[in-house]
Formats: sequence, structure tokens, C-alpha cells
Amino acid sequence: MPYVDAEYTAVTSPSTTQAARDRTLAVNLPPIALSAGRAREFVRLSLQSFGLPDAALADRVTLVASELVTNAVLHARTDLVVRLSADHTDVLLEVSDGGPLHDTPATCAPLATSGRGLVLVDAVADDWGMTGIDGGLGKTVWARVSAI
Repeated sequence: MPYVDAEYTAVTSPSTTQAARDRTLAVNLPPIALSAGRAREFVRLSLQSFGLPDAALADRVTLVASELVTNAVLHARTDLVVRLSADHTDVLLEVSDGGPLHDTPATCAPLATSGRGLVLVDAVADDWGMTGIDGGLGKTVWARVSAI
């Protein structure tokens, strides 16, 4: 599948607060390895456009985005949407895909070279979780990172 340059789109989401809806951007990405890098770029540019240029915040949110998008590419193998919202206290990152919702994240063997993405998300984000998309046709994995 060829990589198509994604457009950043202002959106509203029922999962974001009213204050954050004024500062919400989303990008559609294909299920390819390059999408993790594109998501990192999207996060950095979006945070700058929201007036949140703090490097430490950007590093935390881009790490979370990279891990969640990589999981979606590897496991869901469907098109995905990365949505970023911000208000004066929090940044909310959501990655939606067409994969099934799992009750618990998979565990990995101690010497495995992959499988620690959600462990990193748990360590870096202030809160995170998964929700099913209406009709059971996918899921959204979200993470909240404090902007203060």
C-alpha cells in the first residue's frame, strides 16, 4: 500500500471536554511502519499549534503516540486515526483502529525484544485506557498526559 501524505484535520470528539474541543486535531494514517514517525511529527506540530512547546511534554506525548500507533500497525493492521486534544491542564491522545478490544494487554517474556509498549505508556502517561468503538468494530486506546 503506498503511503499517502496525511492531512491534519480539526475535529470534535465526544470523549474530549468542551474546553479541549477548541484545540483538537486528528490525522488518518495507514497501517504501515512509517505511520509511527508520522504520528510523532503530528504530535509535535499539534502541540506547537496549541501553544504547548514544552520539550519535556512533547517528548512524553510523542513516546506514547509512537507506542500506541506501533501497536495499532502491528496488531490491528487497519487504518487508524490519531487524535490529539489539549486544554490548559492536560493533553489527551487517542489512537483508534479497527482491531478487537482486549480485556488486558498481552505480557511478554523477559528476554523478548518487543511487547513492552504499554508498559512504557503506563510509565509515561498520567492515565490511559481502552474503549470499544460503538458496534464492536474497533477500539480506541487513549492516554492523558499532564501539561502542567
